[in-house]
Amino acid sequence: MKRFAIIIIMVFIANFITGIQCIAQNQSDKTDLEKVRDINERITPEYLKKFTEDMKLHIDQLKPEEDIIKKLSKKSYYDFNFSEQQKIGTALVNEFLTSHKLYTSDPLIVKYVASVGKIAAINLDGQEGYYYTFGVLDEPAIRIYTFPGGYIFITKGYLQTIENEAQLAASLAREIGSINRNLLLETLINNQEAFSLLSSLKEVMSKKKEISTGMLTEDQEEKAKQPFSDPFETLDYFASPSLENLYVNKEFLTKKLLNKMLKLIPPYEIIVKKDLIAVETLKKTGYDVESTKDMILNLNKKQQQTQVINRTINIENWLGAETLKKKRANKLEGRYTMMIQRLKY
Repeated sequence: MKRFAIIIIMVFIANFITGIQCIAQNQSDKTDLEKVRDINERITPEYLKKFTEDMKLHIDQLKPEEDIIKKLSKKSYYDFNFSEQQKIGTALVNEFLTSHKLYTSDPLIVKYVASVGKIAAINLDGQEGYYYTFGVLDEPAIRIYTFPGGYIFITKGYLQTIENEAQLAASLAREIGSINRNLLLETLINNQEAFSLLSSLKEVMSKKKEISTGMLTEDQEEKAKQPFSDPFETLDYFASPSLENLYVNKEFLTKKLLNKMLKLIPPYEIIVKKDLIAVETLKKTGYDVESTKDMILNLNKKQQQTQVINRTINIENWLGAETLKKKRANKLEGRYTMMIQRLKY
């Protein structure tokens, strides 16, 4: 009887260990992007409530009668709905991650950044149906990368440059606003070559037939080096004469658009709109409203140019003397510092 019980226990332990190994294997089989998505999806409303309740922050509160940010909203921009943006954004992100590495060694840091981002997204009161994926890039450069479809990646270098959670919230709010207020799309569409590539990629992805990614001819390779002048010139040129057999190199278009995106600098008026979105979002959440200005100065310590000074003056004008006198909720230096200390190169 004892021998039988021992055998049963041993079988149970063996099955338990096998199960753990399978889970570990499944986790290791996932790409870094899939791991980051999993972390974002595990941030529930209940978790966010706990994340904010001790800090006296607000979720979905403080809605003024006339929301300044709503004036910036565009329901549609050249008929790019969010589903289409997600398809294009996912293709761009997958290409982007071939040369940039996501930080996944400490999921707690990724979850922390994503939680701050999701609080900002809820309070931004943007268009319904938007979803955001926040990640951390394992690199020292001071950058935030934003892609259509709600992908926002912040570098370790950026996290180590700003000083507190309020500045992180302001930084992420600017990028969230650029997505759900269509400021990112506006920047792309106002550039002729980017608009051409974006339109062509959208058209390619909307085709129901499977698309071949065949080799480019010498003429196409030469053409690829030149800017595209017409929105649909790219699609027409890289398609075969027969619509039954579409030969459009989606991967090529993605690479070309990504390369253009990473070089584009938004016009000053869009930069200012993003600053305003950050200020209004901090007001709603209860973070220190001056942190947007502090964040701008922090990231531009070596570039005290006129544009940076004008941006901080704009923020002071938006806030007004009365708002500046009020002691709003905290900057949360302690929690932020504790998280940043976990970052390792």
